[in-house]
Amino acid sequence: MPVCLEKFLSKIKVFDKNVDIKFLIVEQSDDNKRFNLGKLINVGFDFYNRTTNEKKWIFGFNPIDMIPLEGIDIYIQGKNYLKEKKCNFLGYHYQIEQGHYKSFLCSKNNFIKLNGFTNNFWGYGAEDNEIQYRLILKNMKQELKKINFYSWGEVGEDNLHFYHSPDALLGLEHHETNLKKIKNLTEDKIQLDGLSTLSYNIIDKQKIYDNIDYIKVNI
Repeated sequence: MPVCLEKFLSKIKVFDKNVDIKFLIVEQSDDNKRFNLGKLINVGFDFYNRTTNEKKWIFGFNPIDMIPLEGIDIYIQGKNYLKEKKCNFLGYHYQIEQGHYKSFLCSKNNFIKLNGFTNNFWGYGAEDNEIQYRLILKNMKQELKKINFYSWGEVGEDNLHFYHSPDALLGLEHHETNLKKIKNLTEDKIQLDGLSTLSYNIIDKQKIYDNIDYIKVNI
């Protein structure tokens, strides 16, 4: 995490000082559970939703092992794009086709409308497929933009096994299992799995900088 955070912060360019940006790092505890990216995203949203009074902020997710070459300017521009109502959910992925998204932006109200991500995809993969189904069922428009990302190797950290859970080695298996769960998704089921059913415990909380918080959670 320290390596990626340093690299990410180095990519922050000068932007409008009137733009209020806050960062939250959410880490899953070593609780013998499989990695659950969708639920961690929900935790991050819920944490800020409970601790801030801002009603019109834009929520953005960026995995710590993927750093946009363009810096966070792409998110500032994306925020304006969302405010112009050009789409409800803005996703970013590699210039070369690799999956549906690596990061995204969504308004607070629209994320609540989606009921967030599923909490039930344990193991790597397919939470991005599932959120697309939610968007379709909710008649919400999404848009994908291709950008360049730094990957782990480019970040300069070769000891992947140290940072990734053993689930990374079973990513394909979990991805296929999770994909099968999507087929029977309905609007009623969306309301029974997501922000409305989220539970977690914060076991560590730190303020790294004035606008950067860190929490470790049991999920």
